[in-house]
Amino acid sequence: MVAIKEAPMVSVDPELSARVRIRRWVRTQMDTALNNDGEVRLPEIASGAATAMLSDTSFVAGPITDLVRLMAYEEASRYVQTTHRGVIGMGDEAVTKEAFAERVKQSSFVNWVEHSGDRNLRLMDMDADDCKAAADVRFQRARTETARGRLLMALAKSLKDGERVGDKFTPEEIASQYAAIVAKLKA
Repeated sequence: MVAIKEAPMVSVDPELSARVRIRRWVRTQMDTALNNDGEVRLPEIASGAATAMLSDTSFVAGPITDLVRLMAYEEASRYVQTTHRGVIGMGDEAVTKEAFAERVKQSSFVNWVEHSGDRNLRLMDMDADDCKAAADVRFQRARTETARGRLLMALAKSLKDGERVGDKFTPEEIASQYAAIVAKLKA
């Protein structure tokens, strides 16, 4: 059998991931051993890989750096989850309750979308004409909602306990009341 432990690190691009570097090293050693002897012991491949990889500082630095980053991230996440200092986790960020409240205030305007003319626009992208058109839509909607609210209050005031609108009013009577309320609002 080929002595795997003596096999040097295969010239591999240090920019590749550790897994790819190991895969290439293992395949080269496996091919060499199998071509030369027709057999190979997998524990020798594993030990040889460890020896070869750990002697290459560029290889060792990558996984260790990844491990340190992972451990630090996990500890930071644990801190956010267990602290009682008012810290809120937001994906990859941790913010105080105060900073979160400020973000909420700001984000409501950043993500605000209005109907302007025949399209929907983000508030931050609107010009003066877009703002005026959107305001008109809002005011019309407000007039409609105000009229409907006043109609519902007028109906409620005229009903006795347990009485239903359909028992006391016809659709025509309700339409007449609604028209009168709308006329008052327009005046």
